[in-house]
Amino acid sequence: MNKKRLKLHQMLCDILKNPKRVYFVTPEGFKMECPCFKYELDSIDADDADNKKYIKKHSFKIIYISKTVDSDIIDTMLDLEGCQYLDYFISDGLHHNVYKITL
Repeated sequence: MNKKRLKLHQMLCDILKNPKRVYFVTPEGFKMECPCFKYELDSIDADDADNKKYIKKHSFKIIYISKTVDSDIIDTMLDLEGCQYLDYFISDGLHHNVYKITL
């Protein structure tokens, strides 16, 4: 999983153009700076044959957090292969756009 997670991390850093605002594991009470991406492993699906796993698909849940409702990031995310839009909500006055991507 490490290679796929690192690939996703780099993709998000390239989109945001600020690697310090892309978070995978955040300690409790850690204050994130916005706009930012927060992502986590959502699931792993594996196909097998001959008693071997030959395709492993890692799905990640990505949350784009921003102080503004409108952003070009939303369209940029949807242009990524395997990315789908899941949800939108406001929490603590911040806008959260939730995506799922499978690598």
